[in-house]
Amino acid sequence: MEAAHLSNQDTICFYGRTRNYILTAILGIAAGLLTSLFLWLPDSTLWDFSYFSSDTYGFWMVTTAIIVLFSEKRYVAAINAGLYVFFLFLITTAFQSLKMFYSSEFTPFETLGELIMGSVGGWLWYSVVPAAVCAVFAAAFWSARGKTVAGRLLLFVPLVFLVVETIWLLISVFEYHTRLFSAITNLVCIIAYCKIIKVFRPR
Repeated sequence: MEAAHLSNQDTICFYGRTRNYILTAILGIAAGLLTSLFLWLPDSTLWDFSYFSSDTYGFWMVTTAIIVLFSEKRYVAAINAGLYVFFLFLITTAFQSLKMFYSSEFTPFETLGELIMGSVGGWLWYSVVPAAVCAVFAAAFWSARGKTVAGRLLLFVPLVFLVVETIWLLISVFEYHTRLFSAITNLVCIIAYCKIIKVFRPR
């Protein structure tokens, strides 16, 4: 499949190699840690950092889409998306459990060991399911690298979702004075993804 204005090699960063899969897993862990960081920041109604960590989808959708678009082959894109989302969700949900445990919120566990042993199954389930779903969608979304009409349409799907979510977040900001941080990060994601569209948009 030929890219319109860049060669295939110019738009590939992730190959079907073990070290590349390890890199993707590390990126997922890093994204999970970054997202989880906001669970521990002093929260406020206006900024609502915790909402970004648990209920905003723009960040992980855009970063996953970028990984898929820059993958060498369709199956590589699917594996990369699965790995990235799995570790992102695993880290995030584990940190949410830890936050509840250490903030003295309701928890049936008395020790950290009990928390880990009693929650690891749930953490894995919560991570495996979205990872598997994203891997399936990634296999289809990889076609956005192409010059077909379907590929052109697929390329804009994440952007449409981002715009819709951002509008909802901005309504929350102006009407209810909350979720400002999520709105700002979504706007940044829109700008970043528009740059990506310019790279892959057929001419």
